[in-house]
Amino acid sequence: MSEKMFSEEQLAQLRSFPEISADELIRYFTPTSADVAFVSPSGRGPVDRLGMLVQLCTLP
Repeated sequence: MSEKMFSEEQLAQLRSFPEISADELIRYFTPTSADVAFVSPSGRGPVDRLGMLVQLCTLP
């Protein structure tokens, strides 16, 4: 028998973004130089780098 890890309310929060201002949008979703350096090593294509940056900016 499996158990739920998250309640329905928690799942709804994880699947959406909260309402934020334009300033907060820029602050939270602009990658830092450390973020860019982390995803820039050779061997990763542009699609992979973009995907990693999206994850870094959106995951808690």
